[in-house]
Amino acid sequence: MARKPRPKTKSQMRKKVEELVLTEEDEKILDKVWDEMRREILERRKRKEREERRKKARQILALARENPELRNAIFKEKKGD
Repeated sequence: MARKPRPKTKSQMRKKVEELVLTEEDEKILDKVWDEMRREILERRKRKEREERRKKARQILALARENPELRNAIFKEKKGD
């Protein structure tokens, strides 16, 4: 049995729960949970991007250690900034 697709936007989520009778407090809780989930997703994405940048930097440093021409080119570019 296939699962129903999960809501991808806040409006889709609200539409799913419209059938239920929500109090103002329930809506506040729903908004809070949604914001926390969104924040967590953004933090994970930023963490992953940072890790990717670090990984690429380590690869460049490893190549620069092996290749003096690349190392010199990096230093020249850095001095020019």
